[in-house]
Amino acid sequence: MHPDSWGHGYATEAAQAVIERAFAVGVPEVYAVVRPGNEPSLAVCRRLGMTPLGRMTRWYDVELEAFRLMAPVVVE
Repeated sequence: MHPDSWGHGYATEAAQAVIERAFAVGVPEVYAVVRPGNEPSLAVCRRLGMTPLGRMTRWYDVELEAFRLMAPVVVE
């Protein structure tokens, strides 16, 4: 995002919409990866309630902070 857009909650709002859509179509979990030290993106993951998984090199062959959010359990 352009720096003029930082600090307005747009990233959190957009990520929340993506997560809601993913869960609505049956995706059981959503992952996020963030470069270590990218505090604004780490904060977005925390605001979304994502669980930190620690640093991993599983994606993109570079060490990244990984987060996961599980779909809520639906009881019918």
